[in-house]
Amino acid sequence: MKGWVALLLLGFVGFATAGIVNPDVPNHVGAFHERMAAYQQRILDGRTTLSMDRASGSMAEALDDELNEAYRRVMARLSEPQQAALRASQRQWLHYRDAEYAFLDQTFTREVYGSSYALALTGARNALVYERAEELWGYLEQLY
Repeated sequence: MKGWVALLLLGFVGFATAGIVNPDVPNHVGAFHERMAAYQQRILDGRTTLSMDRASGSMAEALDDELNEAYRRVMARLSEPQQAALRASQRQWLHYRDAEYAFLDQTFTREVYGSSYALALTGARNALVYERAEELWGYLEQLY
């Protein structure tokens, strides 16, 4: 099971927003990766499915905080028309996320994954939020 978890966690790395980044601005994406690496390591270090699931749940909470902080900080650097556009985009993303969660809930089931279904489900959900938070932190880098 740890191999599957490691493969899932590797999927988190390397999806930063593309573009030319000013080397004189803070590396928000890199800092985000560092903060999340500690959570990823706790999942990998788990000795039981339950401890890995708890660590994954903690990561989900941290990702939600990251998503909200990145969104808040990007919004603070935008003009009113840009804010309206990002607000609309984020609302659409939230609808997408909720629809994706509904799909994942039907796919990552106990019948398919056995006792590790909760870990598989949380991992898939975390991957989705990780990508969006990383994207928002990347936007912030572009706005300096």
